[in-house]
Amino acid sequence: MRDSHVSSSKLRAAIYVRISKDRELGKAGEGLGVQRQQQDCQELADRMGWQVVEVFRDNDRSASNGKLREDYQRLLDWIREGQIDVVVVWHTDRLHRSTTELEEYAKVCNAMNVPTHTVKSGHIDLKTPTGRMVAGILGLTARFEVEHKAERLAAKYRQMAIDGKSRRVSARPFGFERDGITIKPDEAAELLKATRAVNAGEGLKAICRDLNSRGIKTTMDKEWSYTSLRKMLLRPRNIGQSVYRGQVVGEAEWDAVVPIGEFLTCQRILTDPSRRTTPGSGRKHLLTNIAKCGKCGKGLLPGMRPNRDGTPFRMYRCCVYRDIEELEHLVSRAVVLILTKHDARKLLTPAQPASKDLEQERSAIEAQMNEAADAFTAKLITMAQLTRITSDLQDRMEKIDAGLIDRDRARIFDGLISVPDVMKAWKSLSLARKRTVVNTLFTITVQPVGRGKVATAEHTTIRLKNEVAHVLDMSDLSTMIGAFPDESQMAEVVRAFS
Repeated sequence: MRDSHVSSSKLRAAIYVRISKDRELGKAGEGLGVQRQQQDCQELADRMGWQVVEVFRDNDRSASNGKLREDYQRLLDWIREGQIDVVVVWHTDRLHRSTTELEEYAKVCNAMNVPTHTVKSGHIDLKTPTGRMVAGILGLTARFEVEHKAERLAAKYRQMAIDGKSRRVSARPFGFERDGITIKPDEAAELLKATRAVNAGEGLKAICRDLNSRGIKTTMDKEWSYTSLRKMLLRPRNIGQSVYRGQVVGEAEWDAVVPIGEFLTCQRILTDPSRRTTPGSGRKHLLTNIAKCGKCGKGLLPGMRPNRDGTPFRMYRCCVYRDIEELEHLVSRAVVLILTKHDARKLLTPAQPASKDLEQERSAIEAQMNEAADAFTAKLITMAQLTRITSDLQDRMEKIDAGLIDRDRARIFDGLISVPDVMKAWKSLSLARKRTVVNTLFTITVQPVGRGKVATAEHTTIRLKNEVAHVLDMSDLSTMIGAFPDESQMAEVVRAFS
């Protein structure tokens, strides 16, 4: 092939253009769109009398991070295959910003005698040491400017986060206007509703289906998914906290859209390690892994086997087994019995200080922690003193958070207590909420029956969990059903109630 600056015949030219997401950080031309780059390169090719045979574009691809640029690789392939005679770019930093890439590019171009011309820097002679040095310096200079400006922006964003300031991001946060500060009432209401649904025991997939069925989209105009909803519900932004690189760094300038107690409850539920997070159809039965085997202590799982007449027998099984319908009916009656016949309203008002008092105390502790950090920065206290102060305050904070979570337990029983027909309300709940109610109220153990015997209600132990029994007052409970822990008496009451 002939060198373009020697031959006067029409040579085949390839234009390479690129713009990356770091366009705000770089030098002049970094923010230049690919269309403008292509136009300038085309004008250069026309002046030189070259025929442009292909334009290679890499949109949103950085030349600094080492990630694959598909069209750049395709350009190298065209050069190796002898399909082009000259490369035209707007600036050398469009091609590369690392010496490794420059060396590879120079090797490929020199092997095929393909020169490089730029709009801003003229002809780059990659055959000579001086030319390669100039190209390398231009690329490294561009890389330095990008990294240096990135450092300044990172420091700026960190300080903004510490000061509680909102910064403009590509995606508007759900529940807020574009400025990130002004609350968007309709979305904020949906955010609070979704938080309360999780606290009441509803599953994320069910909440997603509800949002999508009502045409409520994300701020990217997409339907809600398990991942996007979970991420949104766990944002510290929801309670007016500012975050930098995943860490809460202080109070923000915007107001909270979710009460802190409800947020902490939701956070505890969604980050519980035992929570099922693997893809699948989810639980299909009320007592899966809630009812325990009386022989080995493991959770019962649903199963099926044929009866003698060939009809399916659906059961919970482990070392023991029970008819699914009968066991679920027994437990459902126990739920209705507890929520109907006893002073169940106590479940809505646990013996804790008012939420507002707890929130005020929590804010005071946060202020003390900030004051301690400022004192350390001003060298008024030592690191050992700061550590001791922070540790003490963290312990108090954890106790307050536990109280706030306990205050929000009432959400589990929302719509079930002090209603005309508890059974009707119970039947209307989703399976996820029913499971949460049962798991909150009871410890259920299915006992072995013995060879040749028929399982009855007496072989199922249903006990109130300690924290629930404490709230309901066991003395009142005993007057209703006698010695509640005795499964035979419990079964008799349930049968009488039904």
